[in-house]
Amino acid sequence: MLFSPQDTPLSIPAARDDTSKLTTYTLESDRVTHLFSTCNAMANTVEGSLNGIEVGENEWYLRYLIDSDVEVTWEDIAEPLTIIDCAMKAKENESLMFKCTNDVCSIATEGFYDPKQASCEGEEVFIRDPLPVCYTSLGTALTGYKYHEMICETYCGSGGILEDEDGEEVDASSLPDEVLTSCPTETSPCLVSKPLSEVTPCDGVRYCHFLGMTLPEPITDEAKTALDAFKPSYIAKPVLVSVVYKDSKWVYMPSNTDVEESDWADPSAIPTTASAVGMNAQRKFVLLTDNNGPYVICQELEDLPKCTDSD
Repeated sequence: MLFSPQDTPLSIPAARDDTSKLTTYTLESDRVTHLFSTCNAMANTVEGSLNGIEVGENEWYLRYLIDSDVEVTWEDIAEPLTIIDCAMKAKENESLMFKCTNDVCSIATEGFYDPKQASCEGEEVFIRDPLPVCYTSLGTALTGYKYHEMICETYCGSGGILEDEDGEEVDASSLPDEVLTSCPTETSPCLVSKPLSEVTPCDGVRYCHFLGMTLPEPITDEAKTALDAFKPSYIAKPVLVSVVYKDSKWVYMPSNTDVEESDWADPSAIPTTASAVGMNAQRKFVLLTDNNGPYVICQELEDLPKCTDSD
């Protein structure tokens, strides 16, 4: 059943509902009738479940069953609300999702379920349609992303178009479709690479972010050993790494450890402004230019299970 404040609800073909969860709805009508009031109320009463609720012109919350491990923060609304009221409260709070469980209205404040993950079992939620924001594989609505102090921001423009820090459209087809859930290599920590002939530093930052990973911080012996495993691939190009210019000095992130002068390929030409920096095959840092665009390697944020050909 679809509900629109402007129209009489319309029945639509849908998956079979659990009859124990059906709700009785009384439809408001201004039609003149000669029926007794009791009969009139019965004539305007239907039993079913809502598949969609219209909350504005061409704006809906549609019902889904979602079986997802994405973490969502829910906020309960204090006063008792009908499911229709809950939908309106969700719109008022610009929430992408809401749910009604045991007559408790809850709206999503952080996190988001992907409608493409709809299943026959799971949690019943109502998701905004059309989505007013860009959805990422991280289960979050993308409103802005900045990598440490590097000016690499990604925004959601009108119509769900990804835009970069300059307001230019980002080619979403170049980004991963989903977060990496297992490591395809034997490196520890897990590293994966993006062997593109041309890629800007911000393209690399975005790629790792959408993969659920980050740029490597080449300060630990583990990270150095893992990077060595990829050296044949990037020996001719610098690797984009997690080194940024912060508080008038260069530091490794996220440890915030100072980068020593001896860590630079040319200690006499260390940049003194925020710039994109890469690490060459000799583990020395160089300033990235259009002529030496980096090879992108992404590092896991947490331990991932290994996934090899022998599995």
